Amino acid sequence: MRRLSDRATSFGVGIAAFVVYAASANFSSARSIDTAATTVAAWRLAVFHTLKLQGADPTNAWIQQGVDGYYSNRSPGIIAWGTPFQALLAGPEGPSNAGGALSGAVASALAIALLYVLARKFLTRPASFTACAIAALGTSTWTVSADDAWTHGPAQALLLAAMLLVAAERWWSTAAAWSLAILVRPHLAVVAVITAGWCALRTRRALPVVATGIGLATSTLALLAYQNEIWGVLSIVAPGYDSRLENGQGLPNPLAYAGEWLGAFLSPERGLLVLSPMLILLLPGLRRAWSIAPDWARASGVGGMFYTGIQLALNPFDGGSAFYSYRISLELLATTSPLLLLSWREWTSQTTTRSRWFIALSAVSIGIQAIGAFGRTTYGWAAGAWSTPSALIYPALEGAWRLGVAAAAALMFLAAVLLYTRIRTATPRGD
Repeated sequence: MRRLSDRATSFGVGIAAFVVYAASANFSSARSIDTAATTVAAWRLAVFHTLKLQGADPTNAWIQQGVDGYYSNRSPGIIAWGTPFQALLAGPEGPSNAGGALSGAVASALAIALLYVLARKFLTRPASFTACAIAALGTSTWTVSADDAWTHGPAQALLLAAMLLVAAERWWSTAAAWSLAILVRPHLAVVAVITAGWCALRTRRALPVVATGIGLATSTLALLAYQNEIWGVLSIVAPGYDSRLENGQGLPNPLAYAGEWLGAFLSPERGLLVLSPMLILLLPGLRRAWSIAPDWARASGVGGMFYTGIQLALNPFDGGSAFYSYRISLELLATTSPLLLLSWREWTSQTTTRSRWFIALSAVSIGIQAIGAFGRTTYGWAAGAWSTPSALIYPALEGAWRLGVAAAAALMFLAAVLLYTRIRTATPRGD
C-alpha cells in the first residue's frame, strides 16, 4: 500500500515541478547554440524525417559539415528526446521554441519525481517532499535543465532511474537506462562501469557486469554507427564536443585541472557551492553517510565524481555561456543524491542550529535560482566565471532584474516558512 502511495505522490511531485518549470522556461528565440542545435535537428527529424539541415548557420558553431550536408553535432539521444515535442508543436515553417523549452521541463520534472521515490528509501514522506522541493528550486535543475533543450534533464532522469533499478537489483532494466543515458551524454558510461563493477565485486555475481556490458556495447555500437553515417568518423562523440583535444590544446596540466575543479565548486558564476549554498551544510555529514550507505549509492557517487573529472578534463568548468548558474555539476548532483540525503538525515537534521542554518541556506539557494528563472527573458555572454556572479550579470544585461529580485525575495520568504514547518518535526539531539 505504501509503495502505491509513494508512486502516486511522486506523480504529484512531478506535476508540481512541471508547472513551475513550464511557467519559467525559455520560450524566446534567443537561446544557447547548444539548445538551438538540438531543437533544429529535432524539428527536421519530426517534420521532414531527416537529420540533414537546410544549410550552414553562421551563428551556430554546432551546425557543421557532415558527409553529405550540414548536421547538428548534438548527441542522438537528446535529439530523439526533443523530436516528439517538435512533432506536436512545430510546423514546416521552423522549429518550435516552446517545444524545446517543454522538452527540458518535462525531463526535469520526471527527474524530480524519481528523486522523490529515491528519497523515500532514506527519509520520511514529509522530508522526502521537502528534499524534492529544494532540489527542484534550489539547484540549476530549475534554471538550466528545465529551461531549454539541454542534455542535463534527460541525463538526470535516467541516472536517477538507473539508481532505483540498481537498488532493486533489476540489472537488465538498469543496463537499458544506462544505455539511454549514454546516447544523451556518452561519457556517462563511466558511471555505469564503476557502479556495475563495484556491485559485482561486492555481491560476487557476474550479472551486473554482464548486463551492463551488453547494454554499453549496444549503445557504443549505435553511437559509432550514427557518427560514422553523419560525419564519416568512428567516434562516440561528434566533431566539436571534446573541445580541448580538437583545438590542439591537449588535456590541462595538474595545476590547471585543479583550477577546473575549484571553478566548478567555488566560482561566483558557476560554482555549485556558491549558487546552491545549502549543499555546504551537507558536506560535513558525508563521512557518516558513506559509512551507512548501500553499495549502489557509494558506487554511483564515485562514478559521478569520475564522470565530472572527465568532463572537466575535456571542457572548461564554466560550460560555455548563454545560460544562468552551473550545468557541469548537474549529473554529479544526481549521482550523489543518496549520499546527500543520508547526510541530511544523519548529520544536518540532528541539531536545531544545523537545521535552521540549512533552512536559511536553502531559502537563499531558491532565491538565487529564482533570479535566473524569472529575471531575464533572453541571454547574454558571461563576463567571466571568476569575476561576475550569475545572480547579477544576466538580470543586469537584460534590464529585467527587478522582476527577478522581487520573485527571489518572495520565494526566499515562502521557502523559509515552508521549510521551517516541514523540518521542525525532526527531533533534534541538541545544539
